[in-house]
Amino acid sequence: MNKTISVFIWLLCCALNAQSHASTTKTLKIDSKIYGVTLDFSVSLPKGYAKSTQKYPLIFSFNHDGHSYLNGLNHWLSHNGDQPWLQTIVVTTARYNKELSTRDIYGQGQEKADQLQNFLQQELLPQLDRQYRTNGYKIFNGFFGSATFSIYTLLTKPTLFNAYIAASPTFGDTELQLLKLADKQLKKLKNLRRFLFISSGNSTIEQPHLQRFTDLITLLEQQAPESLDWHHRRYDDLNYMSQPIFAVTAATQLIFKPATTSLRATGKIAQQGPTAIIAYYKKLSDSLYGFDISPQESIDDLGHHYLELQPAKALQIFTLNANLNPNSHWALNGQAKAYEALGQLELAVKTQQKTLAVAGADPDLFPYHQNLYNNRLAQLSAALHTSKD
Repeated sequence: MNKTISVFIWLLCCALNAQSHASTTKTLKIDSKIYGVTLDFSVSLPKGYAKSTQKYPLIFSFNHDGHSYLNGLNHWLSHNGDQPWLQTIVVTTARYNKELSTRDIYGQGQEKADQLQNFLQQELLPQLDRQYRTNGYKIFNGFFGSATFSIYTLLTKPTLFNAYIAASPTFGDTELQLLKLADKQLKKLKNLRRFLFISSGNSTIEQPHLQRFTDLITLLEQQAPESLDWHHRRYDDLNYMSQPIFAVTAATQLIFKPATTSLRATGKIAQQGPTAIIAYYKKLSDSLYGFDISPQESIDDLGHHYLELQPAKALQIFTLNANLNPNSHWALNGQAKAYEALGQLELAVKTQQKTLAVAGADPDLFPYHQNLYNNRLAQLSAALHTSKD
């Protein structure tokens, strides 16, 4: 990875952010009793939010300048079938304000950090949950001073967020004494499913912190419980300001990988059948995310795995998928393929007609898939007509 690539990604994010149709950005005002002032936040809602009842994960950052790249990256990585980053509500401060700045964590340390935590826990996060359709899964995205705060919060109030991203955290003597805290608190995270992504580079600004960064990685290797899903990266060839972009891109793909990557049809779980697949995703939904993850794609892949050699078995799988997801044109299309493979052309035509009807109600359906469904219906109809002659 080189600086040219990082500049390209930055320009891509800026271009995506200019696409105002991709999301709706609102301003949320919090009359803070903790700080005694009104604080403004930018809240970007995913495309289609107003027309759906869906609930969404939330990502939060104290960096108002980060709103552009967070919103742009989320749109780019989620607009094509929610992969590899689920559509997410993006929240940042609307502008710089001294109350919420993490810059002076250097001097104020724990007192400042605890006040920020209280504000998040008592005022901002509850208001976001009341006003927007959040699904309970929350990500904290931190850079430099706020990355330090991210790790501190994981260690002291881990239930505030489900996932913590810390790009280029600082480790000065007065900055929360993270190493001592980690040595004391890491084991207390046992049985609490949390995610941590921590990264750094080799820039002039980061070099004073690299030894302690390495020491923290060693502590994590030695003491982190299995329930803490943690990852680290060194981006030594990147500019310092590129760090948060690469960190959030890598981290969110790791966070949502189980939700956005279907099970291998030849894998141990899938080969046990659809019931095992459904059970896997229920456990994933209940114990990891706290919101429903659909098994539809993995069941569909399993059906296609059997389609050529065992079409009757494929039909059972596709039919189950269609019954579980009656408003899914993907599931119905698979069922139509199975009927065709079995030579049941009348049922194939009828099911493909249903596929088109359901697809017509999908505002995000690509013209490619619309044409594909139309062409398949024409082919099936022609084959049925020929069979009757």
